[in-house]
Amino acid sequence: MIKVREAATVLMTAAVTMAVVAVLLWPMGMGAAEQPAAPRVLQPTITIGTCRFTMETAQPSTEPGAKPSVTLKAVNTGKTAAEATAWVVVSATRPESKMSRVPVMPRTVWTHKCTVSLAAGAAQTLTVPIDAPLPEGESLTISMTDKEPPVPPGAGVETGAADTQAGEATEPAPAR
Repeated sequence: MIKVREAATVLMTAAVTMAVVAVLLWPMGMGAAEQPAAPRVLQPTITIGTCRFTMETAQPSTEPGAKPSVTLKAVNTGKTAAEATAWVVVSATRPESKMSRVPVMPRTVWTHKCTVSLAAGAAQTLTVPIDAPLPEGESLTISMTDKEPPVPPGAGVETGAADTQAGEATEPAPAR
């Protein structure tokens, strides 16, 4: 009789442990994660040499097929003319699976090279339209870097057009 009691205790302990583990590890609150988040802008300001780039994005439309644009403001903070190149990178991350324990890694879907030549103290505004088809239902991240981003082979990354629309360039104020 003691062996039956011991077996029942072991089975009951195992069942309770399994229930507790299932409750603690079951993905909760995933309903909010199923909706793609608004695009995040990473590194809104980057300094490359004596040029400082500041990135701004307009609130993108949630309509399918809408194409956001990015505005870069470049300022030469140095005392001599300078040239600098910044890369705008759009990455997409698909929603995580409720049952997966593997984190979802972002993938690059679009890049654009922006090169400016500025006199000392001058500023220039660039408008960069993101003309790639952006994936629906995925979270987007827009970032800036000073190095050409690596693209995995066969990723199908689209590169932005070479002619960035330049806004007004302001000349430096004369020295007094």
